[in-house]
Amino acid sequence: MKKLRNLIVIMLATLAVVSPAQSNTEPVTPTTDFSNLTPNTTYVVNGVYTVNSATPILLPEGIVFYFEQGGLLNDNGLLIGNNTGVVTCCYGTPQIFNEVGEMQGTWDVDNIYPFWFGAAEDGIADDTDALQKAISMGGNIKLGNAYKISNMLQINRSASISTRLNNGNRSLVTYDFTGSQEFSNYLFTIDADTTTSVCIMEIELNNNGLLKIESSVDTIKLRNNVVSRDGLNTTPVIRNCINGTCANSVNNVGSEIHHANYFEISGNEFTNVQVTNLDRLLSDALIFDENTVNQGHDYVLRSEVPNELNYQLRQGYISFKKNTINGLDGYTAARVVQASSSTAIDFMDNEIHDVISCGSANYLYWSQGDLNFERNLCVGISSATAAIHDKGLTSEYKVRILNNTFDQKGIDFPTDCHKGTYFERTPLLGMILIKTASDVIIGENDFRYLRTFALRVRQSSTTSTVIPENITFRGNKVSNTDNKSVVMVKPSVKDLYVLDNCVNGLANSTVETNHHPRFVELSANSSLAFARVDDVLIDGNTLTNIHNNSEMLWVNDSNFDCSSAAGLPAKINNVTISNNAQDGGQSFVTFFGTDATGIRNLNINDNIHAHVIDNDLVRGNNACSNWEISWSNNIDVKDSIVIACPQPNIGRYGMETDNNHHNALFKMYPNPASGMVHLESAEGIKSVHVHGSDGALFVALKNTKLQKSVQFAVNDLPKGIYFVSIETESNTLIEKLVKM
Repeated sequence: MKKLRNLIVIMLATLAVVSPAQSNTEPVTPTTDFSNLTPNTTYVVNGVYTVNSATPILLPEGIVFYFEQGGLLNDNGLLIGNNTGVVTCCYGTPQIFNEVGEMQGTWDVDNIYPFWFGAAEDGIADDTDALQKAISMGGNIKLGNAYKISNMLQINRSASISTRLNNGNRSLVTYDFTGSQEFSNYLFTIDADTTTSVCIMEIELNNNGLLKIESSVDTIKLRNNVVSRDGLNTTPVIRNCINGTCANSVNNVGSEIHHANYFEISGNEFTNVQVTNLDRLLSDALIFDENTVNQGHDYVLRSEVPNELNYQLRQGYISFKKNTINGLDGYTAARVVQASSSTAIDFMDNEIHDVISCGSANYLYWSQGDLNFERNLCVGISSATAAIHDKGLTSEYKVRILNNTFDQKGIDFPTDCHKGTYFERTPLLGMILIKTASDVIIGENDFRYLRTFALRVRQSSTTSTVIPENITFRGNKVSNTDNKSVVMVKPSVKDLYVLDNCVNGLANSTVETNHHPRFVELSANSSLAFARVDDVLIDGNTLTNIHNNSEMLWVNDSNFDCSSAAGLPAKINNVTISNNAQDGGQSFVTFFGTDATGIRNLNINDNIHAHVIDNDLVRGNNACSNWEISWSNNIDVKDSIVIACPQPNIGRYGMETDNNHHNALFKMYPNPASGMVHLESAEGIKSVHVHGSDGALFVALKNTKLQKSVQFAVNDLPKGIYFVSIETESNTLIEKLVKM
C-alpha cells in the first residue's frame, strides 16, 4: 500500500509543479520578511517558518510558495494573496499550512489538497479538521474549486463539510485512486468512537463512492451533492459496512447493527450509479427526498436488517418524496426502495420511469410497516413479481395506495435475459401484491396498459396463518389492459371490497383455456387448511369493451368436496355482485372445475348488462347441495342505453377522508320516487334523459342556462327501474332510478 501511495504521490505532484529553477527564485529563511517579498518570485520552503504580523500582509503579485521535503508555513491566515501560487514537490510533503483563518485575496491554485493541512488520507487517521480547513481555504480564496483525494478521508468527529464557494459554484472533488475498485474506494468514511453529526454538502464527485459508514452515528446529512460514474460500477455510492465487511452485509456478519438517529439524503443528483446500500443500519428517521437519479443500477434506497433480526428491530420512519428516477436497471433486481421492519413509509409525489430487470423490478419491496403510496407517476416497469411488493411478516399494518398513475406501456424485459434462476416471464406480472397487511385501501389510481393484475392478494407463505383482510379496491380507473385479472386472490382473503371502479378495455391478446381476462379472480384452489375467501363485495363497477371470453368474476375451488363436507364452511363464502354495469363478455360469473366450487351464498342483484353472451350470466357447474344463489333485478339493457364509466370516476363508498365526496358532486332524490325527482350538481347541468330498461325514452330535458339543480316528474311512469343520464359541463353520469 505504501508503494502504491508513493506512486500516487508522484502522479499528483506532476499536476501542479512549478520548477523553482528560474532566475527569480529565493529560499525562505528564518529572517525572511514576508511583508517585503519580491514580486513574481518563487520562494522555496525547506523548513518550519512562522509568519508573525499584527496586521494582515498583502503579498506582492505573482509570488509562488514552493514546498520541498519538509517545511511548514504557520499562521497563513494573516496572508492576503495577490495571484499567489502554492506548489508542493510531491505528495509526501508534510503539512504545510496550519490555520486558514482570514486567508483572503486571489490565489493561483488549481486544486487544494487536504494533506496541505495534515490529512493522512489512509482511511484510519482522523482527517476531519484537515478536510474542513482545506475546504475553508477554497471558500475564502474563491479560486480553489477542486480538491484532489488519493484515498479515503476519515471522519471521527462531528463535521460540517460544504465545498460551496463564495461565488456560488459547487466544488469538484477528484478521486485519484488508481487501484482496484474495492469497497474501500470511498471519499469519506465515518468511524467515530463517540456520537457524531456529519453534514456533507455541495460536492461534485466522479467515479467514486461518496460515504462509507463503519460505526453508529447520531446524524448524517448528505445535501446537494452530484455523484456520477463514467462506466458501470454497482458499488453503492453510500454504504453501511460492519467490521470492515460490506459485501453481503445483511446476513453474513452476525448480529451487529449500526444506528443513526437521523439520516437525510436530499437534493442530490446521482448518475449511472447504485445509490445506497444501508443494510444493517437502523435509523429513527431515514429521509430520501428531492433527489434525481439518472440511469441508476440495482437500488436507489436499500435498507434491510438480517432475517434473524428484522422481527425485533424496527427501522423507523422512511420518507421517499419528490424524487425523479430516470431509468433503473439490474440483472437480478431493480428496486427503487427496498426496506424491512419500518414503522412507516411515506412514498409520495415521485416521478419514476423505466424500472427494468430480468428478475424482480419494484417501485417498493418492503416487509412491514404502514405505507402511504400517494400521488406518484410511475411509467414503465418489467416486474416479474409485483411493482409494489409486500413481502409479508406476521405483524399487521395499514396500506394506502392513492391517486397514483401506473403505466406499463411499451416496457419489456432486457434482451439479455436467459432461462434459469432469472428468466423472462410471460406475461409480465402486475402492480400491487398484498400478503399480510390487514387494512388496505387502493383508491383513485389510474392503471394503464396493465400486463396482468392491478392487485394480487396472496398468503405470505404456506406456513403462515395470517390472512390478508379488510382490503378495498375503490374508484380506480383501468384502461387498455392486456391482462388476465385486474384483482386476483389466491388462496385467502377476508373482507374484500371491489367498489366503483371503471374498467375500459379488458382483454388478453393470448386467451388461454383457463386464463380469460377477468375483472376479479377468486382462487381458493388449495389443499391448505387456511385457504378461504370470505365476504366479498363487488359493487358499483363499470366494465366496458370487455373481451368475449371475459367475465366479471372467475371462481376456482376444485379442491373442496361438497359431498363429504356438507356441514363445513365452503372455501368461498358470501360473495355479492351488485349495482354493476357490464358491456360485453361471456358472463357475470364463471365457475371453474367439473365438480365446481363449494361457494355458498352468491348474490347477483341489481346489475345492468349488455352484449353478454350467456343469457343466464353464470357459467360452469356446482356440486354443492347447500349452495345458495340470490338473483334479482338484473337487467339486459338495449343498445340505445350506453354503458359508460362516469367521469370523474366517483363512487358511493368513500375512503376515510372521502365518505361524502360523491354526494358533494351530485345528488338525485328521492330514490325510489313516485312524484318529482330532484337533481343537484356541483357544476351546471346541460341535459337529462330518462330511459326504460328496453331503451325507450320517457323524459328529455334541455337546460340551456346550465342551472345546477333541475327536477322532473315520474308520476305517469309505470313502476320499475329506469336509467337517468345526466350530462354536466364536463361529465356524463348514469344513475339507476326506481319508480314506486
